[in-house]
Amino acid sequence: MKPHCVSLEMAKRLKDAGFPQDQSYFCWYRLHTGKYFLWNRDEDDKVNTCYAAPTVGELGEMLPHLVYTYTTEDMRNEADARAEMWLYLNKEE
Repeated sequence: MKPHCVSLEMAKRLKDAGFPQDQSYFCWYRLHTGKYFLWNRDEDDKVNTCYAAPTVGELGEMLPHLVYTYTTEDMRNEADARAEMWLYLNKEE
């Protein structure tokens, strides 16, 4: 599922920018070792650190129609490219 979800770094940026954490099916969870893993979000889990990891499709539904995205060498996948667009459209003025 990783190629279809945002990277951990992008998930952290989205959370810091106010991206809704309860609208994504997947999350990056932090293990006790400090490492992260991608798994489906558990709505009842109030203990573990979780960063929403929206999919390409979820982000596409949140972006205005006719918004085209592209990837660059800096972006891991299309999900990160769409997340970058979400950040741009929702930045504080």
